[in-house]
Amino acid sequence: MGMRITQRMTNRMYQRNNNLTMTNLSNAYKRIITQAKYTRNSESPLNSEKAMSIRKGLRELDTWDDNISTAHELFTTAESSLSQVASNLFTLKVKPLLVQGSTTTVGDVGMAAVGTQLRQTAEEMVDAMNADFNERQMFGGLSQNKTPFTIVNIRGASTLTDDLTADGTVLAAQNYVQGPDGRIYREDDGYTISAGNELLDPDGNVVIDSAGYPVAAAGWTYGELVEVPGGVAQGVCYNDILMTTIKEGADGLFYGTRINDDGTQTEDELVPGQGQVLLDIGLGIEFDTNLNVNPNTAFDTAMHGFKILGYGVDHEGYATNLIQLTLDAAAVAEQGDIKNVELLSTYIDKTDEASTNIRTFITELGVRYTSLDYYTTKNEDSRTALMDRQLTVEGTDIYKEITDYFAIQAAYDASLQMGANILPKSIFDFI
Repeated sequence: MGMRITQRMTNRMYQRNNNLTMTNLSNAYKRIITQAKYTRNSESPLNSEKAMSIRKGLRELDTWDDNISTAHELFTTAESSLSQVASNLFTLKVKPLLVQGSTTTVGDVGMAAVGTQLRQTAEEMVDAMNADFNERQMFGGLSQNKTPFTIVNIRGASTLTDDLTADGTVLAAQNYVQGPDGRIYREDDGYTISAGNELLDPDGNVVIDSAGYPVAAAGWTYGELVEVPGGVAQGVCYNDILMTTIKEGADGLFYGTRINDDGTQTEDELVPGQGQVLLDIGLGIEFDTNLNVNPNTAFDTAMHGFKILGYGVDHEGYATNLIQLTLDAAAVAEQGDIKNVELLSTYIDKTDEASTNIRTFITELGVRYTSLDYYTTKNEDSRTALMDRQLTVEGTDIYKEITDYFAIQAAYDASLQMGANILPKSIFDFI
């Protein structure tokens, strides 16, 4: 016995199929417009998970490329500043001035003028080495917000004398007594003078000097010892540490004498700013248990100015950094004494050696810049692969989708034509 097909069932089936065809037509149109296989994660959970992983990889590549671009710009700016010091200021100004001051024809006045120009050039070098990049001090190492290089006045060690200083200033006085043999007995060494005008040693015994004179005998001179301050010289500091005093410690870190704001000095201070400035450029960055970055998995962009210019002194006691040598040469020339010609000529070779430090680092910058180019290319290849994978997972074959769309459109039109034959006419068809 067969099942009876009613008109209502026919209508319901037609409407369901027709609605499905309309839905398929709408989805096909949407895929053509968006060129995406799906617009909601629920439509394809497996592909959605793959797509999220791909997008995460693309975001990481964006971060790495931004960091590489920043490092590129940093190194380019740094090279420009260092080239200004090594080429423009040294080769074109300092060296010709030293040669000029080392000739016997320059004269005393000309020698002093050379000194003035050398000092001005040293200040220009400091300005160049204090150049910043994106509000960051390029050559300050980790101390990126502090001006790294400064020129300070350094006073030499004071001496005691029985004469006043040139301007008559007495900084400190100590009682003394001097015998005919010239020997001085100072109160701060424990010597005193008794009520009977006898010189007593720290144990209270009467002193008889090597000439046999007692204190009460004729020929003694009484007076004060005056502390005469040492001369003032200019020194170059890196993060407040005098560069000529910097030495490497047994722990691999660098120490030197700090010049405090009040002019006092503190020895064996750790040079600030030591350490690495690490960037993630796609080396597979890793952290230890203390959340410190493994330096082998990131790119170091730190540039320590004291290492670039040179630190400490050589075996002859000369500074090894170009700015300090220029200041020292200026001090010699400013004396305006033609007799200093030979001494000034020594600085020609010394500054040549110091400028080599800078040129060596410029070469190192070139190597680091080139290594960044490798990672740029590597990231570009990775991006291409991920985008191809993303197109496979999320994207559509636009030609196939257009073909499918027209096929569904034809089916929909056919459905409408069929409906005209199987659906009963209503009164509205005759109005």
